[in-house]
Amino acid sequence: MSALRQKLDGLSARPAAGVKGRHYYGLACRACGEQIAIMADSSEGALPVKIAGAAEIEVVCPFCHGLAVYLIEDMLAFQQL
Repeated sequence: MSALRQKLDGLSARPAAGVKGRHYYGLACRACGEQIAIMADSSEGALPVKIAGAAEIEVVCPFCHGLAVYLIEDMLAFQQL
């Protein structure tokens, strides 16, 4: 199991709305389109990161409570507005 998959497995049960102004790696909810923060971007957006692999992550949106399975390529970097 990859280190990223282990990290995602540990965090996938706790998606969050995020803190305004902070940078995150996360997903766009398929049901409502809101950005779901999965893990903090410690570089605060300064370093470009390509997330790749063959992992899946099941997430419940903290906004609309929609449940979906996402592929690792669905991950994105964003600043919470």
